Parts: sequence; structure tokens; C-alpha cells
Amino acid sequence: MKEAVKIMIVGNGFDLAHGLPTTYKDFLVSALNERAELLTDTEKWFLETKNHHTIFEKTDNAYKFCVKNVTDNSCIQTYSLKDLFVFNGDWIDIESNMESCILCSDEEYAFLTELYDEFLLLGFEHYIAEHINKLNIEPVFDVDIFSDCDLIISFNHSNTIERLYNPSCEICYVNGKAQVNANNPNIVFGCDCFIKGDDEGVKYSLFDKESQRNYRNVDTSYKEFLRDVSRERIITVIGHSLGETDHIILKPLLANFRLCTATIYYHTDTAQHQLRHRMMSMAGKGFLDKYNVQFRDITEIKRILR
Repeated sequence: MKEAVKIMIVGNGFDLAHGLPTTYKDFLVSALNERAELLTDTEKWFLETKNHHTIFEKTDNAYKFCVKNVTDNSCIQTYSLKDLFVFNGDWIDIESNMESCILCSDEEYAFLTELYDEFLLLGFEHYIAEHINKLNIEPVFDVDIFSDCDLIISFNHSNTIERLYNPSCEICYVNGKAQVNANNPNIVFGCDCFIKGDDEGVKYSLFDKESQRNYRNVDTSYKEFLRDVSRERIITVIGHSLGETDHIILKPLLANFRLCTATIYYHTDTAQHQLRHRMMSMAGKGFLDKYNVQFRDITEIKRILR
């Protein structure tokens, strides 16, 4: 038997552990405040589309989007951001709720795609590349945890792990890596859709994460490790929620007979219970007993900061 392959999986909790403002709420507040600073209370930001204006406005400290008819300026539909994406939700909540937003009228769908392309994708990529990646932060984890990794799979868009720890192994950015001055999205953000046929299939494909990975040529080199069934896997998970929208990648890695040991780090007792539940949901109730899956407090691998 060959030596086991050692794989580390990192998610947004890895960035959060370094004090980086990378929650959905952090991004949304930053983006809306940036827009609002360019406006007076009565000014509006118009995004032209083929048959309507999408208007962003700030009134009484509340943000809303309004789709208006070009000909008579009548309001077709008004959306608050809470209607589209839960404001206080985390990324897993936003992605989970996204699918319900896709099946809507053509006018609503046109608005949603505009918001998605210009505001969420390019806006968030800009936020990571121009802001998060330039913040001055210090390492919080013991560098030794990266020393013997064969592969790091990052679900983040930031460069945190490479600029702070500079691991010698390959880093596979399965959701894309934020680029400076991006004109077209380089990142993956959406839901794990069940692709349907005909018109519904076209609607879903834009938001489906696996479809995005394909047409954006996102790094999928981790699959080479999956093809090697001669080696057992030792997997460490830091800062990933094990959410359903990422199961298409996580399940072949974790819920697999080649798993030797999995160590999943949590930051609170509540998070530990959620991780246990999601692991059982992904792999089956008997999996945790059959395989060596450990849940450990993340403070065990944090550096003592002086």
C-alpha cells in the first residue's frame, strides 16, 4: 500500500479566523456603502437593460432595487435585498436560497441576472482582490500544519493561505481566485442546481456552480488525487461548513472508502453539531462510526500570539 495522501480543505472560516471581513454581510455593507457614497438622497443609479431600468436607490437608510418600465417609468417590481438574498445570512444561506430565486418571471429573471453578474460576481471579486487581499494581517495558525500536505483545496477566492503560509504543496482554488481589474468573472458563486431541460435548464446553468467551473476553466486538479485509488486519504478540514452546495466536491473526498482519517475543526459547540449533522447527511449515519472522523476545537492549531 502506498503512503496515504494528505489533503487539507479550507473554507471561509479560515479567512474569518484571521479577522478578515469576508462574510456575505461584510461584502454587502461595503458594496452598498460604496455605491451610496456616490449618491445624494435623491439621486439614482441607473443600469440600462434592453427593456427596463434597474434603479438602485437609498431612502431612509434602506436599500432597494426597483425595475421600471422604460416607456412610462412605471414600477414593474420592487425588491428589497432581503427578498432576493437574506441580508444576515452566511454564504451557505445565500447559495441555498438562490435556487428559489431562479424560477421566476422573465422580467424578474432579467433583473436577477443583472444583479448577479454586475453586483455579486464582479462586485465580490473586486472586493476580495482590491480589499481583502491587501489587508495587513498576521498568521494565526501553526505553520507546521501545512508542512506535510500533498494538496490544499481552497473554497475561498482570497490569497490568504499562500501569502501568509506559503505552503510548498499545490493549492487548488475550486471556486476560482479573485483577480485584480477583472472585466469578466473569474470566480464561482451559485448553487448546486439540478440541471433541467429546455428553458429551465438555460436558467439554471448560469447559476450552477459546476457549470461555472467548466466554462470559467477553474482549477480542478484535485480530481487527479481522486483517481488514484491506491492511496488512502488523510483529510483535514478548516473553516468549511460542509454545506450542501459544495457536496459535489466534498462527497468524493470525505464520504469515500479510501478515507483513512478526517479531522474537522470547529470554532464553537454549535458549529460542531452542525458539522456532525452535515457530515452524516452527506455520508450516511453509520459513516462516522465506521471511519475515523474526528471533530476538534480549532484553538488546538492556533498559534499563541504575543
